[in-house]
Amino acid sequence: MKRDHNFEKRTLGDEVFLLPVGEAAQHVNGMLALLGTAEYVWDHIEETKSMEDLVNQVASHYGQNPGDIAKEIVDFVVQLVNMGLFRPESQQW
Repeated sequence: MKRDHNFEKRTLGDEVFLLPVGEAAQHVNGMLALLGTAEYVWDHIEETKSMEDLVNQVASHYGQNPGDIAKEIVDFVVQLVNMGLFRPESQQW
């Protein structure tokens, strides 16, 4: 999975946001907040080979059971794919 590099992660106080830059700045008004595990997913998605790999990595990082968090992670990734912020690179995604 590839991130859209027309969005940059910025920290403002205690909050983390994605800010549109380049071409995205012309089409997206505002910023997107990364809450909870969303920041970890954004930072590590390009390192993973599949959705299952991502879920397992997030679960391990947060000390959770993969089955307990899989739906939340899948829903978030699908949302960002639909928004164009993530782009699948293989059939495993």
